[in-house]
Amino acid sequence: MTQTEQNQYILGTDREELWRLGFQHQVWSEEARKGWRNAMFTKGQTILDLGCGPGFCTTELAYIAGPDGKVIGIDKSKQYIDYLSELSKFHGLQIDLRHDDFDSM
Repeated sequence: MTQTEQNQYILGTDREELWRLGFQHQVWSEEARKGWRNAMFTKGQTILDLGCGPGFCTTELAYIAGPDGKVIGIDKSKQYIDYLSELSKFHGLQIDLRHDDFDSM
């Protein structure tokens, strides 16, 4: 992890933190899905995921948007953007990724 990555994420972006975020996603996933249903996310939409991190929610949203929609994921961690880029390629998902700090965009 670079010094920049460490400064951008209080808990870092290493494997241990990736695992913790994955576990956290599992704990809150049903609540997130309720929110997405209430927001009426559906096929063909473009969905913005600010602070997408390693993309646990982003990938689920991309499956909801389907091949005719897409998700735009923005995160300040290059390591997480790179991880999500590989994940989206592996799954063939429509995810546009941007390495940026949305607070300063």
